[in-house]
Amino acid sequence: MRMIIFLLLYYLVWFGCLLSAQHQQPYLAVLVSLLTTAIQARLISRDWRWQSQLKISCITTLVGFSYDSVMASLAMMQFVANPWAPIAPPWILALWLNFGVLLMAMLPMLLSLRAWLIPLAALGFPLAYSAGSGFAVVSFSPLMTTLSLQAGFWALAFPLLITCIKTIRGAN
Repeated sequence: MRMIIFLLLYYLVWFGCLLSAQHQQPYLAVLVSLLTTAIQARLISRDWRWQSQLKISCITTLVGFSYDSVMASLAMMQFVANPWAPIAPPWILALWLNFGVLLMAMLPMLLSLRAWLIPLAALGFPLAYSAGSGFAVVSFSPLMTTLSLQAGFWALAFPLLITCIKTIRGAN
């Protein structure tokens, strides 16, 4: 049940970020993400020390936002509502911040699927980005090259990120 709550809250942030970007309100997404992330952090506070939560949120945000910023600066991903161009916009930063909390909540399930992390990441991340293009908040150029790079990057980075989170959790 708890995982369902975290998934619902993540998708609240996801839709909030995409809709705020659609309406040219990139900083509204940051507010929605911060408020929701604070609620989620409180919900997992009995399992995770705040120092661990902060480390994981920072690492996840740094990895995801850096990747998106490199892709944006190479003009392979074009984001709308982007006052920070040529790097990724604030609403993308907000998504990555919340994604870190989601990963903490889902860590036991993700560890049980360890053998599937590479194919899940190779398929799931490009699908998530493609869903964003359906909202007309991101576009790719060239499409197949960009999606292939996303699949390759996240197939490598996601399992490493989960291992990093597990290591931090073990030191908790």
